[in-house]
Amino acid sequence: MSPPLVDLARDLVRLADERGTRVRALGGIGIELRATGADPRLRRDYGDVDLAAPKRARREVEDVMHAAALTGEPEFNALQGARRQIWWTPDRSAHVDVFLGEFRMCHRLDLDGRLDVDHPALPAADLLLTKLQVVELNQKDVTDVAALLTTHTIGEGDEPGLIDRGRIVEVLSSDWGFYTTATDNLEQLPGLVSALDPELGRHVAAAAEELRRAAADAPKSRAFNLRAKIGRRKRWYELPDESIA
Repeated sequence: MSPPLVDLARDLVRLADERGTRVRALGGIGIELRATGADPRLRRDYGDVDLAAPKRARREVEDVMHAAALTGEPEFNALQGARRQIWWTPDRSAHVDVFLGEFRMCHRLDLDGRLDVDHPALPAADLLLTKLQVVELNQKDVTDVAALLTTHTIGEGDEPGLIDRGRIVEVLSSDWGFYTTATDNLEQLPGLVSALDPELGRHVAAAAEELRRAAADAPKSRAFNLRAKIGRRKRWYELPDESIA
């Protein structure tokens, strides 16, 4: 049986499809939906649902959430609702966080063109990028990345079971800050996963090195190269607002 919040995510994806718009799961639940067959030690509990929706779908998202009997966070949605919305379950035990057009935490990830997939979750490459953009990984992030990298192959395209190498390279080659955070994480993840299980750590190490090498070898944008000259002397990431529910 699926955890209740996983079922809620599926229901919201279905309701959106029925109403002619697209929402797709990200975060831990998105990875749960993609990384089927992950080692049981990489499964975890979920406290909320994260969704991505099209940039110009504010009203459509609101219609979907009302249809699901969810209640919006009034002040937050009034101020931020064009880019991000928060909705509560009827008993207020969990919330749904909707990102419209982009995912923005430590770094910005454009998602507007990444929702047209025949799956309730974002493509695996985008799920991975939302984790690699975290400057200070926590145990949930490590577990989620390990679940993806041990159930997927690095390849080309967004088919189930693949992490699209081209998408990773495209994003990281245009943004020195994102590249720096992501490659830092790819270097430390194998050790963090090995503390859980050495064999899982070896699997993660091979995938992480393949991605790190692909990102390092790819041509970089002019903006990337200009920012690289400044390097770590200036902070290269944003500090997420931890006060958000």
